Amino acid sequence: MLLNYQFLLFTGKGGVGKSTIAVATALKAVEQGMRPLIVEMNDRASLHAILRSKEETCYEPREIGHGVWGMNLEFEPSLLEYLQAHVPVSRLVDAMGKNRALQRFFKAAPAVAEVASLHKLASLVEESERGRSRWDLVIVDLEATGHALMLLDLPNVMEGLIGKSPLKKLFERVSKLLSNRQRTRLNFVTLPQELPVQETSEIYHRISERDDIPLGWVFVNQIPIDPLSERCRPWMKPLQERAEAHNQKFVASALQLAERNSLRAEEARRQIERLREKVDLPFVELFQMAAIDGGPSELLRLANGVFEQMQGGGS
Repeated sequence: MLLNYQFLLFTGKGGVGKSTIAVATALKAVEQGMRPLIVEMNDRASLHAILRSKEETCYEPREIGHGVWGMNLEFEPSLLEYLQAHVPVSRLVDAMGKNRALQRFFKAAPAVAEVASLHKLASLVEESERGRSRWDLVIVDLEATGHALMLLDLPNVMEGLIGKSPLKKLFERVSKLLSNRQRTRLNFVTLPQELPVQETSEIYHRISERDDIPLGWVFVNQIPIDPLSERCRPWMKPLQERAEAHNQKFVASALQLAERNSLRAEEARRQIERLREKVDLPFVELFQMAAIDGGPSELLRLANGVFEQMQGGGS
């Protein structure tokens, strides 16, 4: 079950519905009496729209509605926080934080943003309040696949390149968190389409070869529902021909639409089976629904469908 873990990461191609599934998971956690925090990466700020909340996310965690907390992991404040933790002279840190030229330099420098982000994520998981973890669940809505890989690869890439320094301690700390099988799961979100399926397969193989980040589930989102059963398919063509012969244009158009939607659903199923052959993880299949337009109640219904599948052992 997803809620057995404290640190959940969701990755996938842009536009596949990572934020929707992150919010649905958080709502389910609230239902179970937990306090979840969703971390959006780099100014995307879509949580308030999904939850229909007036409270937009910012760098400081805030409750954005229905018991869900959220924050936006922005570059400048995360860098400043990292510097405050590792540069002993506070006046120097303040000067660096106010210097626009230095900020532009840090933003352009390789890996600086990723270092600051990893530091903040580890701090959030470790954060305590009144002697217990402040967050029962930290959900990270990662950027598109390429950026996510860069972030997750950094501890491995930097190993051996740095000596004894705060950076070495940071990467050891982050590696320990990412590899913690009792606490962490990296999940994949995709659509049943050729390009997202291919990208999901590639990132899965790249990460699974390392065996240092515990993997969770594959969420296949927005699966089209087939309007036709096997029994009625042989009747479609004769019915269309009859409708056209009797000039029943509305009926003919409806039958053509049903056939097109059926073909679309068949293609989606082929893509899912193709992904199953390449990815050795449990799958959660989510059919098309008005999750975002439907607001929190629809999202919770989506979450219930997710957890029902997981309780059944996945598919």
